[in-house]
Amino acid sequence: SAGFLQANAQSGFWIVGGQNAVEGQFPWIGDIRAKNGTIQYHYCGSALIHPYWAITAAHCLMGDEFGIDNPTHVRFNTVSTNTQQVNLNGGISAEIDTFFRHMSFSMNMGLGNGYDLGLIKLKEPVIGIVPIALPQQADTAHYYQANRVMTTAGWGLVDTFSMMSAD
Repeated sequence: SAGFLQANAQSGFWIVGGQNAVEGQFPWIGDIRAKNGTIQYHYCGSALIHPYWAITAAHCLMGDEFGIDNPTHVRFNTVSTNTQQVNLNGGISAEIDTFFRHMSFSMNMGLGNGYDLGLIKLKEPVIGIVPIALPQQADTAHYYQANRVMTTAGWGLVDTFSMMSAD
């Protein structure tokens, strides 16, 4: 499930643990899906930032370059990645039109050389889900202060021992 947790400075780049979210708690979070035959599977997470646009990591948009299927859909307002159905109480599956990686992104550089950003353009607008609000430039000093509590949501690892991904 999508979850939220407190980040730990000792964890480096990893965020581990968290708790399950409920359907509708983070409606703007996107479950990027790829197809294997008729089955869709979880590929990466994203966030709806505009009815036609979702933001994700550039490394999530590297399918065909690694010999795997490109993502085809993004599901919003749903938490379970292991089912073929979206949340029956308002989940939306949106088809991907195209995607863009930051032009300075490089898989050869650690963490994409700081440019691990990608945009997904959807074929149709997502209606009925309010996109997540991005901070305005003037707000960045407030939002990015050290030692502030923040919430993050996504489908990450349950723990580093089993390396199991959250459902």
